[in-house]
Amino acid sequence: MHSDNSLHCFMAVNGLFVKPAAITIGSLLRQSSCPERYHFWIVTEEAPDPSMIQEIETAQASYTITSIPEAALKYAETMAGSANGYLLARLCLHDLLPESVEKVLLIDADTIVLKSLDSLFDTPLDDRAFAAVQDNGIPLWGYHSSFQKLHTEVEAKTPYYNCGVLLLNLNFWRSFGLHEKVETLISNYHQDLVLADQDLLNLLFSDAIVRLPLSYNRPVTPWTTKPWTSYCYPPEDFEASLTSQHVLHFLGEKPWLHRTTTIWDLYRQYAITAGIPDDHPGLQEKSYQSAVPGSQRMNIYFYPVSTPLNGIIQGFRSNLPIGGLCYLLLKRLLFHPYLLLSFPAYTALLLIRKLRSRMS
Repeated sequence: MHSDNSLHCFMAVNGLFVKPAAITIGSLLRQSSCPERYHFWIVTEEAPDPSMIQEIETAQASYTITSIPEAALKYAETMAGSANGYLLARLCLHDLLPESVEKVLLIDADTIVLKSLDSLFDTPLDDRAFAAVQDNGIPLWGYHSSFQKLHTEVEAKTPYYNCGVLLLNLNFWRSFGLHEKVETLISNYHQDLVLADQDLLNLLFSDAIVRLPLSYNRPVTPWTTKPWTSYCYPPEDFEASLTSQHVLHFLGEKPWLHRTTTIWDLYRQYAITAGIPDDHPGLQEKSYQSAVPGSQRMNIYFYPVSTPLNGIIQGFRSNLPIGGLCYLLLKRLLFHPYLLLSFPAYTALLLIRKLRSRMS
C-alpha cells in the first residue's frame, strides 16, 4: 500500500499494451534509487499481466488496479469512436486518485526509461497544470485543426506538448472545474480533436504548462529509428538530450507489432540497455502473435500508411488556402477505417521491402 512519501505513477493499459507496460515499469524501477517508494495506478479491463506484477513486486513497489472511470467512458461515447476510455482516463485522475495524492507521473506504455525519474517529482509546478516535453512533430506538420479553430487569437508558435510523459499537479486539476470544461470542448469540437486526450490537455492548459527538458520524452519512430532532431529546443538542449536520455518514446507503429524489423530490434536493444533481461516475455515476438484482436487488425495495417500522410495533409492544410478543401476531401477518402485500399497499399510496401532485402 502506498504511503505519504510515495512516488505515484499512472498507466492506462489495454490488450495491445499489457506486456510493453511491463517493460516500461521494469525499466523505470530499475533506474530508480528508491523503487520501493513507487506506487502504480493502473487502469485496465484486462487480467493483470504476470510479468508486470512481477516487476512491481520484485522492486518492493506497490500498485492499485482499477477500471476505466465512468466519466472517461462518457467522454469516449460523445467522441463517437475517435477515442477510447483508456486514452481519456487521464482526464479523470483528479477524481480517480485520493486527495492525498498531489502529484502523479503519467507515462505511456510505449516508452523505455533509461535514467532515473526520481528527481522529476521535485519539479516545481506551483500554479501550473502539468510538466511535459514540447512536441517535436508539430512544427513539421502544422497545428491540429482543434488548435487552429480554438486558438485563432494565438500565433502559430503557441507551444504544443506531447503527453506521453506528464507530471500532473492534481491540486490544480481539482480546483479547475475540469469535467465541465472537458465536456464542453468534446461536445463542440470532437470532430476536430485529432489526438483526443493530447489535444484536449493542450487546449485546456495551454498557458499553464511547465516545459521539461527534451531528454524526458525523446521520440523514436519507425521512419527514423533515431531520436528526432528537435525543432522546439535550442541546439544545446538537443545535444544534451542525446547524452542524457531519460525516456525514449516509440511513436507511430509500435515495435512489439514488429511490422518494421528495425524498430523492433531497436526497442529490444534499448530495453536490454535499461536492464530488462533479454528473455523477458515482453521482448519475445511470440508473446504478441495473437495480441491483436481481429477487429483491430485493419487499423494496425492501415496505421503506417495513414500517419505520414495525415501529417503531410495537416501541414498542407495549415499553409495553403486550398489546403482546407483538400484536407476534407482526402480525410474522407484516405482515412476511412474500412478503406479497402489501405491493405493493398501496405502489402505492396511489405513486398518492396522483401524484394530489396533479397537483392541486397
